Amino acid sequence: MHNNTLSNFKLQDVSQFNFNRRVKKRGSKLIERLRETKDGRDSSGLRHPLSSILFIVFSGMMEGKSSVKDCYANAVSKRKWIGKYVPLPYGIPVETTISRALEKADPISVQEALVAWQEVLGGSVSADGKTGRGIKMGDIRHILSLFSHDLRIISQEGVKDKENEIPAMYRLLGHTNVEGMLILSDALHTQTETAKRIIEAGADYLLQVKRNQKTLHTWLSELFQKQSVNDFTLVSENKRGRDISTLCLVITDPLTCSLFHSEWVGVKSLVCIHRYGMREGKYTDEWVYWISSRKLTATDALTAIRNHWCIENNLHWRKDYTYREDEMRASKGSGILTSLRSMCISIIESVKFKSFSDAVKGFRLYPNLLHRFMYCVGII
Repeated sequence: MHNNTLSNFKLQDVSQFNFNRRVKKRGSKLIERLRETKDGRDSSGLRHPLSSILFIVFSGMMEGKSSVKDCYANAVSKRKWIGKYVPLPYGIPVETTISRALEKADPISVQEALVAWQEVLGGSVSADGKTGRGIKMGDIRHILSLFSHDLRIISQEGVKDKENEIPAMYRLLGHTNVEGMLILSDALHTQTETAKRIIEAGADYLLQVKRNQKTLHTWLSELFQKQSVNDFTLVSENKRGRDISTLCLVITDPLTCSLFHSEWVGVKSLVCIHRYGMREGKYTDEWVYWISSRKLTATDALTAIRNHWCIENNLHWRKDYTYREDEMRASKGSGILTSLRSMCISIIESVKFKSFSDAVKGFRLYPNLLHRFMYCVGII
């Protein structure tokens, strides 16, 4: 194989991705899981299985295709290959049929199929919301998602026009198995009821504290000024015009943490992040506070928080840059489309290619390598 071809598929350690071995042995293939999704269309006269339609869209997105129209055109040119893996009794379904099937499909069952295939158990996850012009599910234009810190999608829930993310978070916790996970979120979700529901779901929380919780913020600010800490770590970063030091302080003293129990259930760690240094020629000095129901070391806390901050860059940026999600017109079934885009990103990111965009470009230029990659990661 030509070296210029393989240059698109270098890994972060500068080695070459091996297209001849399975990355991970799974209990089932993704195409098998897609057959478990619930089809909301009338069964009479049904010609195209939902699992086939989902595979058509998904395989197009693995090449960077953004819209149903692009995925349809891609499938037409690859009909013979697609027909090896999913039934096409009446050929490739047209755009309108694909859109209608996505609109009628049960988004939760699609999520469950994707999560079951990924075999996500435990670990740290982040709750993160995104508004997009291309998202349209009735009165929903905003999606709240749970992502593991290696960008595997856990679950998603729509946020209705006349509500914020908090009720959506409650619904998400109600239908998602989060047992054993450490859930991180921004200050919007730092609510006593949210903390309680996370604990009831069998998970732990690590919640950012800002001035929307004025009393709690003041307590933590004063506490870290006068009380000794149980653990700390310092990390320095000097690259891309930034010379930043990040100090993480953690208090896990049971007596101190118990002072918060009257309002915040199960608090076991109090965390302070102090970031200071030069960023783009300007001095920055920032103090950020977090509370957690899990006893954390300073290193564990800082790792989880930095990974949480990376979700915006690693996920949203890729959706907007590679898939042009913010430029997409709202369409039927766009909630499932955004889930499938997230899944494609998580699969490609999990391999740790040196360049995500180069890998997607390579799959588009060399479809035979995409097919081999999909076999390697257990999609087909």
